[in-house]
Amino acid sequence: MQSTETTGRHPEEQLQEQELSGRKSRNPVIELARFVFMIMILFWHARNYHSGGNPVFCGKMGYIAVEFFFLVSGYLIAAKAWKEREQPYTGTDTLRFLGGKLKSLLPVYIIALIGGIVSTIILDKLGFKEAIQQLLLSVYDVALLRISGIYIVQFVPGTWYVSAMLIGGIILYSLHRRFGDVFSYLIAPVGAILLLGFLFKNYTDLNVVTGKFKTFAPGLLRALAEMSAGCVVFRITAWLKEKRLTLFSSACLSLINAVCIAIAFIGATKVLHKRFDYIMLVLLAVSVTIMFSEQSLYFRCRKKAVDSVMIWLGKISLPMYLTHMWIKAIITATTKGWPRQTGLILFFGSVIAFSVFSLWLAGAWKAFMLKNGSKVRRIFIQETPQE
Repeated sequence: MQSTETTGRHPEEQLQEQELSGRKSRNPVIELARFVFMIMILFWHARNYHSGGNPVFCGKMGYIAVEFFFLVSGYLIAAKAWKEREQPYTGTDTLRFLGGKLKSLLPVYIIALIGGIVSTIILDKLGFKEAIQQLLLSVYDVALLRISGIYIVQFVPGTWYVSAMLIGGIILYSLHRRFGDVFSYLIAPVGAILLLGFLFKNYTDLNVVTGKFKTFAPGLLRALAEMSAGCVVFRITAWLKEKRLTLFSSACLSLINAVCIAIAFIGATKVLHKRFDYIMLVLLAVSVTIMFSEQSLYFRCRKKAVDSVMIWLGKISLPMYLTHMWIKAIITATTKGWPRQTGLILFFGSVIAFSVFSLWLAGAWKAFMLKNGSKVRRIFIQETPQE
């Protein structure tokens, strides 16, 4: 390894550059965790399936999985801002950041939206006029602006998270690019603490979405607080990555990570304390730090085949999130009188199957556009004649 004197740069910069160089596009452990916490969300949203029954796994504070996703989003925002730190910041950088997010999101989102519209029309038995009215009333939600506080009709329940991630993301990305280290070491940590303090004093738990708040939906504060914490995690991870740990240290970090996740699942299942979600948030931040640091035992003996499976599981977590609520509505309407366990198995199986299909369809669309994109553009945009 080259020394600092040889390269002329601090080890933190070297390691962060290595992480962002593109050699490893995805962290397999993080991707597996995405899938695991998506399963937690499925259990959380299935807790009242057919009027409940026996307590369901992760049915008490299963919303805590959203905190994991916000922390990861914050980390990735900070990573992108760090990668671009040498470039002068302009407002168009924020537009490019938003465009990149939408480019990866829209193919799957459009599929989920079509499914949500069709299922709503069928389940609610809407006529043509009623369907058009519902479509018009859903314009803000369809445009992923729900977290602004403007929401009337929604076809894809759960889009509040995507809305908060996008709006909160452009705010934090812009601040990070504009203020650099001042954001990382002052604005982000202090902002996270103050926003979490506000939420703690004004709401009974972290499960705030579009509840009562006269300026905008309080879920945006939740997103800003936790994504800011994720930005702090990025800097802590950079420090941890530069350490050459022993096998014993890696084993300790792996154990800590496993314990943090286990406690999060226990806390989501059993009420350990009415404000325990704030403790779980800290534990998840520790877990995300360890996973992104790549200092755990897995990264000492990783296999490409295993990496591929874990990354694929992470990829289907997005379509699972976007489609599971309207799939649940269909399953609930068609399995009345069924045993609860049978209905839940059908629900989980349907979500995973449709998510795999959505991922395939989105991939097929991307491949089609890659091959025929210029032809499609010519249908709508006239080419400028060359002189």
